[in-house]
Amino acid sequence: TPSVTGLDVSDMSGFNVFEATARHQVMVTGDAGDVLDLADSEGTQGWAQGPAVTLAGGVVYDVWNHEATYSTLYVLPAISVV
Repeated sequence: TPSVTGLDVSDMSGFNVFEATARHQVMVTGDAGDVLDLADSEGTQGWAQGPAVTLAGGVVYDVWNHEATYSTLYVLPAISVV
């Protein structure tokens, strides 16, 4: 199971890669059955799920915002986030 922290996102990406939100942004793709661990603490603590967005190509992504690092993950809905 891959894991990611808010600091990982800020280290991997610049601001406004997919949307003009003044946040570091990373897109996570995968298939049904894939799992992404938001590893800052127990469960998804430190992250808040925002409303889903439709990005280029008409693909819908779930949005996860890290509260302390100005980081956002765009995750395909088929991926389980833990």
